[in-house]
Amino acid sequence: MIACVALLRRFSYAWPSCSPCSPHLYGPYNFRQVSATEEATTPRGFRSSLTSARPLFLASAALAIIFSAFALLQYVDDTATAYNGRVNTRGDFAFLLGSGRLITSEHRGLLYEPSPAGANAWPREHGYMFPSWFPYPPAVALGTALFHPFDLDTSLDIWRFLIAVSAFTLGACVASAFKSWPWRIAMIVAVFLWFPLLMNVRIGQTGAFVAAATALFTLAYLRKREAGAMLLGLLCLKPTAAIGPALIVLQERPAIWLRFAITGAAVVILPFALLGPGAFFDWLEVLRGRTWIDIGGGHSYNQGLSSLIGASTAAGLAIAAVLCLIAAGLVHLVQIKLGLHAAMAFAILGGSLVNPHSLFYDWGTAFVAIMLLRMSDLIPQSQADKSDLLFGLLGLSLFFCGQFAWDARHEEGQYLRPLTAWTLLVAGALFLLTIRRFTEPEEPSHLLSAEAT
Repeated sequence: MIACVALLRRFSYAWPSCSPCSPHLYGPYNFRQVSATEEATTPRGFRSSLTSARPLFLASAALAIIFSAFALLQYVDDTATAYNGRVNTRGDFAFLLGSGRLITSEHRGLLYEPSPAGANAWPREHGYMFPSWFPYPPAVALGTALFHPFDLDTSLDIWRFLIAVSAFTLGACVASAFKSWPWRIAMIVAVFLWFPLLMNVRIGQTGAFVAAATALFTLAYLRKREAGAMLLGLLCLKPTAAIGPALIVLQERPAIWLRFAITGAAVVILPFALLGPGAFFDWLEVLRGRTWIDIGGGHSYNQGLSSLIGASTAAGLAIAAVLCLIAAGLVHLVQIKLGLHAAMAFAILGGSLVNPHSLFYDWGTAFVAIMLLRMSDLIPQSQADKSDLLFGLLGLSLFFCGQFAWDARHEEGQYLRPLTAWTLLVAGALFLLTIRRFTEPEEPSHLLSAEAT
């Protein structure tokens, strides 16, 4: 925890425009310099009331502290077990390591073969698992090839360490949006102990990396559009993770979204030169096959809207495409009336919903939406205590929905899964607030100018 607090402080210094006290990103809090004349003319009792603790702040801080204590007592053992327990050596982690071994071998041309002859005997003959239906571009396989010098246990330890760093980074990014330290600590605790992120540790998946990268890249995007769009383009390395960022940059001028598209195309397509042009079309076929399965509901971990469609048909695919178009239009409307931060949060949540392969270990990005909502002007920044409480409670509700997601994955008669329901409610609330803003009469311009003078 001490290390995480130090990381948060360093992060705030390195990203001054993303600090919760920075006026550059979303407006100043009610902090200002008081001159000597003003202080002398201010009544003593009033000055003491300014420095006294506020009731709402005390209640909000107490709630954050209680949650942190409860979560640590209730879930720290599960977290320790996840980081110290065994990983299924025939599961996702071995799948990813196998792709790195395959792409650097003489059999690299088989990387996008769905299931070649002799795949069952492959581990015995070659010493690693064959990555059937590999959905990532070659750059990901080349990245996992860096684990070649290490045995399986050492590779797993490195992977877990990187997941822990990613979780702390995500927690620090979310915490930096809050004003009070109790809520900052509560957000770090919630992120690090969250079950969906811990699933990345248990099975050796990449969701924690994607969530941390999304948080950092969205902050970079808020600071400088051009560079941020290029960083967001790197998320195309996991194609389904790029849906939310694509909805964000699509609202910008062509110079911005072209940077996103060119960066994404470069990191995805250029490494195919190692495998030949035929491999690119084989990869597209793998994606088509996986998408067809996911539209039908796919895995029991799926928390996206495709879990509700449940139809591997042309109609299901058409519904998914229409949902993506609707999401793009809604992001634009939200940005007009609620501002950029709320629109980015809506895009990330909408991307998770329309993602056909939205497995719950990838839902760490929902905490990025919490960060963006806290940075928004939905609640005036002069009401920082109220904003901390509201969006802190929203973060806690996300935490408990995630904790319940595992137990509910095979529940009989379940129609709406926990994270799906949470995201629909939050996105729906943003949409209704947008509609309300559209229906509110605008103040006449002469009144606005009179107020300004």
